[in-house]
Amino acid sequence: GLLAARWTCIARLHTSNSVTDEEGFVFLAEDLTQADWEPEETEDLRLWKLPLEQAVALAMNNEITDAISVAGLLKAEKVLANR
Repeated sequence: GLLAARWTCIARLHTSNSVTDEEGFVFLAEDLTQADWEPEETEDLRLWKLPLEQAVALAMNNEITDAISVAGLLKAEKVLANR
């Protein structure tokens, strides 16, 4: 797992506004440090550690297709480029 010293909300999204009023939020986590982590029994998580540029390329090539993940990656790329 990772711990972040700084969290910034970079996106507010309506996940399916024709069906529900549910909102999703994307946070940019920065100043990361490694931490111990044990997933709960019901969690099925796969962690990928890769540069943002590579993750954006995966999204652009339709290899990452989760809508919130794609939006978050593209927004993070823009936010970081404008700093």
